[in-house]
Amino acid sequence: MTPSVSQCQRIFASKSRATRVNWDGRLFRGDVARGSFCRPICSVAMQAKAGEELFFASAAAAVAQGFMACAVCQPEYAPRCPDWALADRELVMAVRAIERRLGEADPLPQRLATDELAQRFAARLGATIEHYLSWQRAQFVKRLIDGTDWSLARIAQAGGIGSAVRVTRMVRNHFGAAPSELRKQGSRAKPQQPSQIRLPLREPFDAVWVSEFLTKRSLPGLEEVHDGVYRRRLPKSGSAAKAAAGEWLQVVIGEQELRVHLPPQAATNAADLLARVQHVFDVHADPRDIRRVLKSDPQLAKSAARAPGLRVPGAWDGFETAVRAILGQQVSVARARTLAIELIARFGRSGNFPTPGQLVEADVAAVGMPGKRGGAVRALAAAVLAERVVLNNSADPEELFNQLVDLPGIGPWTAGYVSMRVAGDPDAFPRADWVVLKRLGQTAGAAQRHSLRWQPYRAYALMHLWRGDDVDF
Repeated sequence: MTPSVSQCQRIFASKSRATRVNWDGRLFRGDVARGSFCRPICSVAMQAKAGEELFFASAAAAVAQGFMACAVCQPEYAPRCPDWALADRELVMAVRAIERRLGEADPLPQRLATDELAQRFAARLGATIEHYLSWQRAQFVKRLIDGTDWSLARIAQAGGIGSAVRVTRMVRNHFGAAPSELRKQGSRAKPQQPSQIRLPLREPFDAVWVSEFLTKRSLPGLEEVHDGVYRRRLPKSGSAAKAAAGEWLQVVIGEQELRVHLPPQAATNAADLLARVQHVFDVHADPRDIRRVLKSDPQLAKSAARAPGLRVPGAWDGFETAVRAILGQQVSVARARTLAIELIARFGRSGNFPTPGQLVEADVAAVGMPGKRGGAVRALAAAVLAERVVLNNSADPEELFNQLVDLPGIGPWTAGYVSMRVAGDPDAFPRADWVVLKRLGQTAGAAQRHSLRWQPYRAYALMHLWRGDDVDF
């Protein structure tokens, strides 16, 4: 929850950068005299006088009170409040769903649009769902204005706003300037930069770990990582990413932010694509809190100190990752990758990963795996087609786990892995993982009991255990 007024004042006045960075995205300060609100890292924020300031748990709450975003610290580029700080699983699911569906008329799924959730939303974030959605759209639009040369009509389409006139009005209300003025300011500040959208990271961020993890699992012609750049080919047809045929999305991986280049034709689904990027790179994690929990265990203390920015790489496509988890049962990562490449060659179209419809009756075992495992892939495809299983990071991790283990051929390890990478569950723990058993030198039951001390970050503990030259992670 938001600290007391005196605690907030101390945070904003602190000379410790670590303290102010720790609260970045979780606390905002409104200056009544200036009519703007700031992040804890803002130098201007320290000039507000006592009694002429208000503190907010979210940027949306500040906007709801009539404050405009500070032009110096740019709250629209603050990292989002980490999931653990939201302290409510359904609230996390709602926030993630809104991020993915900003371009839609109704970004909040019906299953989450309840009066009870609305009350919890307002209590935790200090703003209604409507105010939160309004700020998310304004933030999204501002990033597109800063980072692309898209027309306002195209930006309006991407943000589900309706018209260029409404974009101009929204930008003036939230940022105090016309889109053309903001774009000129951005071009003066970065005249040599290519068209790229900035996505903030909560430091520290281990870019090397994420790159290596994704490289080991990349599929030729579909995904690649090279020299600090992640590239994903957008499907030609029949996918959630409704972009132009054969276009590539590109992400320059930095330690402080990601820079995403979207093909212009991707405007209709830009919000979903950016949300996928954020999920893949686990940008909303809070490494400081994760380290605080994990360093208390002697088994992980050294690794947590040496690699404080470790992330749990998420799934670009939930169905693809779930199928690959089944392919990877009881085989190495390299072998699972080979099977996935063969699966694309046999059942995919135009180099795309096969859809549920293409696999529901396919002889999956023909790629070189046991028949039972092929049957598990078909069962998963059928469940997805029937909408009994939802595979994205706004799914309820516990529900997803239970739905998966109810399918034939899918056990707790696979369900836990999918819950970790697809649903983004920070506490997911694939049971009886052989690397965990090897590192801890324990039986499966003892390792499961040992893992309880890592809660609520068992997925991050797993990354630390997988980290190492002698492990095929």
